[in-house]
Amino acid sequence: MSEREDRARERRERQERRAAEKKKKMVIGGVAAVWALVVIFAAVGVLGAKKKSASNAAGSAGQSTEAQSAEPQSSAAAQAPEAEPVPETAESSVPAVSEAVISSVEEGNADSAATDLDASVAAKRAAAEAAAEAEKSRIEAVAAAAGVENPSGIITGQELPEGDDRAPNLALDYNNKTWNYESNGVKTVYLTFDDGPTHLTPQVLDILDQYNVKATFFVTSLSPDYSDCIRDAYQRGHSVGMHSSCHAPGIIYTSADAYFTDLSQIARVVKDKIGYVPFLMRFVGGSANRRSKEYSDGLMKQLVNDVQDLGYQYWDWNAQTGDGSDVTKEQALENALSCTEENIIMLCHDGSRKETTVEALPEIIEGFMARGYVFSAIDRSTMVVHQNVT
Repeated sequence: MSEREDRARERRERQERRAAEKKKKMVIGGVAAVWALVVIFAAVGVLGAKKKSASNAAGSAGQSTEAQSAEPQSSAAAQAPEAEPVPETAESSVPAVSEAVISSVEEGNADSAATDLDASVAAKRAAAEAAAEAEKSRIEAVAAAAGVENPSGIITGQELPEGDDRAPNLALDYNNKTWNYESNGVKTVYLTFDDGPTHLTPQVLDILDQYNVKATFFVTSLSPDYSDCIRDAYQRGHSVGMHSSCHAPGIIYTSADAYFTDLSQIARVVKDKIGYVPFLMRFVGGSANRRSKEYSDGLMKQLVNDVQDLGYQYWDWNAQTGDGSDVTKEQALENALSCTEENIIMLCHDGSRKETTVEALPEIIEGFMARGYVFSAIDRSTMVVHQNVT
């Protein structure tokens, strides 16, 4: 072989080695990028788990004592068909990036590594798309069970009243599920009133006005003659959420269909008064109530997920006056002021027989103010408190 041919051969070999090395570096860079995404997703999953754990920790401390003595007045609708769940094995069905790709890189097989990387990325993309489609189908099924004629309307949002600056922050919106599970760092009391409006609600509103305090009302349809108090409370700057239309555990907790029928009924009442359906809601007896197990064991585990999937958020509590049962003014005051949390979600009632709550309310407000607390109505920035559903 001539000297010229030798030099040409050496040139070709050097070019081939450089090309192979460049391809190998590209593959390794691609692996690094994929692993970076994996780490990010893992971190997001851990953060979500921590938030859920922190939320559950607030749990059973404030379990309700509110009366739930109403008996069923009609047969409940049949259990709504369960929506197709998102496959839990979607991620495990995706080929692992690390073993196949890194093994090929270590063996110096750049072509094989590039092929494995492409296949892994494509598989992950396909799995993500399938999971997203399954989630959309499940949400539509849940919305249909909730009595929504056009499930896609839940996803695209609702028309809000013009000139209402508070509506965007309080309206039910499937596309806005940003919640806070941590204290806001400020000593804050969120007074919440269940079971109204009744003849006592105007008195509660006047007391709140006297101290320039904003609160949150989880309303029912038990006293329709006072339904205009819902609009009045909202116009005074308070937040309004759904509690229940009939407030009868023996009806609403027999099935998911029965629950959502009741929720839809009270949501329509609220919308008629304030112009839109808010995301705020509270379960009768709280999410960890025991009564639901008497009628449909395991139902609450389904409902707490379903309502959030639709864009609602439910608030339990981490303190209470104890007025769900018969208490004196002094007992209600002592119960309320015993809480020392930084952010306090206080359970109170403005139901028709809760006169002691009205009597104790001024001293409750003054007591917390003296300890440096401020008062606020619940909105999207408020720390979510969930009980531990078992």
